[in-house]
Amino acid sequence: MDINNGVIIGGATGYKPARVEIFLKSLNLAQFKGKVILLVYESDLAEYERFYPPSAFGFELIYRISRIGLARRVRWYRTFKPLINRLFERLYRTNRHKKAELLKKFAYPHVSRFFEFLQCLEQLPETEFVMLTDTRDVYFQQHPFRQIRSGLYLGIENPAVTLAQDSYSAGWIRDVYGEKVLAEIGSNPICCAGVTLGDYQSVRDYLHTMLNEFLDLPYTVMAKSNYDQGIHNRLLYANRFARAIRCLPLSSVISTVGLFNYTDLTFNDAHELLLTDGSKATVIHQYDRHKDWEERVRRQFL
Repeated sequence: MDINNGVIIGGATGYKPARVEIFLKSLNLAQFKGKVILLVYESDLAEYERFYPPSAFGFELIYRISRIGLARRVRWYRTFKPLINRLFERLYRTNRHKKAELLKKFAYPHVSRFFEFLQCLEQLPETEFVMLTDTRDVYFQQHPFRQIRSGLYLGIENPAVTLAQDSYSAGWIRDVYGEKVLAEIGSNPICCAGVTLGDYQSVRDYLHTMLNEFLDLPYTVMAKSNYDQGIHNRLLYANRFARAIRCLPLSSVISTVGLFNYTDLTFNDAHELLLTDGSKATVIHQYDRHKDWEERVRRQFL
């Protein structure tokens, strides 16, 4: 397997280029040589191309024009959103193709990005490894695919915090599936939907499973809020993801650190996050929840 025969697909819609600079620069320093696809709005494309021309990094940087979330901004939709969503549900309840097209346009970006992730991925069938990721709050200390084999790598947050204890997670699951499902899975740790990676087939299967669930649920539910992570957790703990590998934050390739106390984390003299075995962490997510850490990272890369 070639760890540089990989693609990283990240959403940058609504961000100015400076917001993804740490993500891109740290990935370049980690010696990644594959493809990076950034989803950007057409109105921002020229600015991105000025900031980060194709020759700026050692990897191949590709911009893909995205339309996620744009339709939500129009005045008539914002004014009549509940009525429009009920109308769409009544008209297209059994029409999965039309329902998918509407969710691409009108769902929250957290949801609609999954459709564009799959479109990007299916244009690159020869790719061995894939990473789907947030960009604003992610940086790299090592090559993201250096330890990856077959499987779907999913980032667990602080295992001391359960789904039921987190108001956001509990609310998402309750809204979509009800109290019964929350009671069934609420004692499990939170699995973050912001960073997912693995071999091509595992990630492709994951996207199909997520999108099929989106389309099975009522349109009025899927268009209401950013329920992707609640659905992601429901499917994980129902064993619906094939070849899933749960990545604990301080002993795996994905370190999702937002729910940790900063003083409980360990760093070396270069202020690189260390895992419990003393090795360097690889992919770090949600570091910006800790302002001192964020400032150190900004000084390092900007």
